[in-house]
Amino acid sequence: MREARYRALDMIVGGERWMRSRTHKLIPLLRQLEGVLPDPENFLDRYTLKQELAILSERLIANGQHDVNMILEMIRDQRDWEEISQHLGRNTHTLKQTFRRWTRRLYP
Repeated sequence: MREARYRALDMIVGGERWMRSRTHKLIPLLRQLEGVLPDPENFLDRYTLKQELAILSERLIANGQHDVNMILEMIRDQRDWEEISQHLGRNTHTLKQTFRRWTRRLYP
């Protein structure tokens, strides 16, 4: 009698099989979302950096430094200095110096 009562209660809430099948379907979805959702620990740091880079970009454009702004955008796209120098057709060392000088002037 006792066992029948527990089985009836289990069936009312959906049963153990129902819970297992629902959880089983959610696991692949959760694994896919892991790479998409931002990391809550670094979210504030990333947001602050993004805002600071946007301010620097606006200042570069306001001062007519479109080439330096293009370098900044390429760095934000995670390109290395070799790719940037090939794209702009300039020396890597010269690009680095120009970028550093303008970022120091506009964002001390």
